Amino acid sequence: MAWTTPKTNWVSTDTFNITDFNRIKNNLNYLHDESESMFGKYDIIDMGSDLSSYAGFWDVSKFNAIEQNLATINQHLISADIGTTLTFYPNGAFITFTELNRIENATVTLKATIDGWYEGMNILPFRLGNHGYMRA
Repeated sequence: MAWTTPKTNWVSTDTFNITDFNRIKNNLNYLHDESESMFGKYDIIDMGSDLSSYAGFWDVSKFNAIEQNLATINQHLISADIGTTLTFYPNGAFITFTELNRIENATVTLKATIDGWYEGMNILPFRLGNHGYMRA
């Protein structure tokens, strides 16, 4: 799964479409895969394959899965304050630009955390242990 740069500047006049949904879904899958490789296996809700049609696009379960998966990944990584996890209901309010900014900015935060951990793993400049020249 590849990372796609999130849109973090949503405004009220922006239109949310399939490409946006797939990007958010795939970025969450990326974060899940990367965090599992560091901390072990844990489950998230299956968000299915990429959408290619608007038929069934507005199913609230898809958006609730995004919300729940973001919260789960955050909980397993750093438990950062990423705002309140919302629940969507049939015939209820649709996701807003404010919520999209919250979700996409949270994914940026989580990816930066993972990237930092990977960088830190690769730059340990000394061997651990007492080999005569290091004092405990």
